[in-house]
Amino acid sequence: MFELEDGELTFPYHFHHGVEEWPYVIAGTPIVRMPAGERVLQPGDLICFPSGAAGAHTVRGPGRVMILSANHVPSISAYPDSGKIGTRPRGLGGGGRRIWWFAWVDRAARGWRTV
Repeated sequence: MFELEDGELTFPYHFHHGVEEWPYVIAGTPIVRMPAGERVLQPGDLICFPSGAAGAHTVRGPGRVMILSANHVPSISAYPDSGKIGTRPRGLGGGGRRIWWFAWVDRAARGWRTV
């Protein structure tokens, strides 16, 4: 569940490999960004972000949005705007903690960097 102030993002623009996400708008008029452009959502709207690049998305406030997902582990996400890849591997971060690993191609260095 996300309670988004005007202009606040759920996450940076991204897509998932092997996982769909389904945002359901509870209140407000959030704006969704997808590969085809931006669209204002209304309370009661439910849309599908499919797995892969065709499902790239971010949701920007204002609004209250519940995002449904199978939340598979391991999870791999790509962030097209920054060139990063994120993963949540199985077996790391027990006790409910999340550990994310990010990598991106550094075109100048012609290689992978991690943070």
